[in-house]
Amino acid sequence: MGEIERQSPASPKRKRGPRPTHKWIKRIALCLILGVLINIAVASACAAFVPMTFSGGVVVEEMHHHQRRTPILVGQAFGVREWLVWNWSDTFTPGKPFEPYASYIEIGWPLASFVMTDDKMLEDYTWSKPLTMSAYIDPFLTDPLMSRLSRSPGNQTLRPLWRGVAANTLIYAFLVAIFMNLRIFTMALPRYRRARKGLCTSCGYDIAGLATCPECGSAPSPLEGEGGTSAASDG
Repeated sequence: MGEIERQSPASPKRKRGPRPTHKWIKRIALCLILGVLINIAVASACAAFVPMTFSGGVVVEEMHHHQRRTPILVGQAFGVREWLVWNWSDTFTPGKPFEPYASYIEIGWPLASFVMTDDKMLEDYTWSKPLTMSAYIDPFLTDPLMSRLSRSPGNQTLRPLWRGVAANTLIYAFLVAIFMNLRIFTMALPRYRRARKGLCTSCGYDIAGLATCPECGSAPSPLEGEGGTSAASDG
């Protein structure tokens, strides 16, 4: 008998579903990926479409004549800020002994997450006319329909500001997580209110003192169970 019992087939194992930890890891990874994409999309939209308020050539002339070495904010808008900075990497234009300034443009919201540098901002610059605003991400967006054209697109480089990228990604990922769970929150609130009143969380029927709902057959929630069990025991 012992041998027969040993050879008897074991009971079939139940298939285990994905662990809750794995689900949370996937959700967090999805939120972070969407956060990165939203961050790039917001920065690109700000740089391409937001109108700028620009100071003009007065700031450039002031930096040139007074030989200022500190950055000056010359233009700003939602998600875009442009600075004029003194830059050793720039070269003097032949016949025009201008100071080596560069255009330093930060884009991103709520924090600056990308920066562009134009190392030859003052090349072919006409001092009698004020500077005009132009596009900032010319190598990044090459759509000819854009209203802004770069002053010198070949000299502009786009690079990330990692602190801003990380902070914006976390902010957008948090907002995505709230949006993804908004349906769960909106469904849980009325169920919680019904349970507090001793009603069925599914259909709203009064189930005080009942083990199951006579209307829809649903079992009471833990909050409902407290009232229902006590009422049944009193009877």
